Amino acid sequence: MNPHYVITLAESEVARIEPQGAALQVVLAATTAQAFRHGQPSEAGALLGLVLEVQQAHTQGLAVLGDGLGRVRSAALQAGPQRLQSWALPWEGVAQGTLAMEFANGSHISISGSDWRLLVPNDLRFLPSMAC
Repeated sequence: MNPHYVITLAESEVARIEPQGAALQVVLAATTAQAFRHGQPSEAGALLGLVLEVQQAHTQGLAVLGDGLGRVRSAALQAGPQRLQSWALPWEGVAQGTLAMEFANGSHISISGSDWRLLVPNDLRFLPSMAC
């Protein structure tokens, strides 16, 4: 049976934030995740290859978008009255929202836009945590 995942942007690694046509993509190198398998304890780890995409995006904060943004210290997606810090896959997305992220290097970015969705690769990989 395939596992179910709950992801959290905090403690994830952002590879880059880049425009992609009319959209803006937050390309995640590794996304903090919990894997849930029926009848087994949950397992902490990371999912590889996820991309958070938003249409009609407006950004504030980081002066330069691009490569090497690094570890996310904290993150939340404000969607109307909901403040999402984690969500289960598959995720249906949100119509309107603002994502606020603080990175380990102290930089911040706020991304507002519409039609938030998570692009999941067909070959989604889960790496179990090696933490003791």
